Amino acid sequence: KKLRASKAISHLIGSVSLTAITIREKAIERAIQARQEGWGPDRILLMVSTSESHHRKNSGLSLDDYWKMAEKYIPMAQAAGLKVNGTVSTIWGCPIEGPTKMEKAIEFAQRWFAIGANDVEHADHDGSASPDRVYKYYSMLLDKIPRPEKQIVHFHTTRGWGLANVLAALQAGMT
Repeated sequence: KKLRASKAISHLIGSVSLTAITIREKAIERAIQARQEGWGPDRILLMVSTSESHHRKNSGLSLDDYWKMAEKYIPMAQAAGLKVNGTVSTIWGCPIEGPTKMEKAIEFAQRWFAIGANDVEHADHDGSASPDRVYKYYSMLLDKIPRPEKQIVHFHTTRGWGLANVLAALQAGMT
């Protein structure tokens, strides 16, 4: 609330898009209310993991229940003037279950768009992605969803591969 009213930075906020991470219903409801009151975020982020156990640990819901929740809240958020980001996590592996299928992440990205997300973030949440697998994933993704402007890459440098992964994503066609 104070961020948009701050004399020190309010003049800079107009060119910045604020995103609130809203994993569960209460956070989404608070973001909608704040937006309606004129001080909330411009965008909210909802997140699924390709790993059921990681997803449940992160959100407290099964994937099926989370998708139902997202389908309910995305139209409500958009009606309030919020953009919605759907994030896919554990694309390149899960710290709980181990290897994951990249194809499942692409299916999840398609589902985010089908239920109304404005864009999709592809998150290397723990830095486990390697450049060769990043290139393969984004190549597969752009074959299925040829809209790089609607996709967001998210990397960490946990293993020192962050910049190499950015290059691999660019080489695959991400912009």
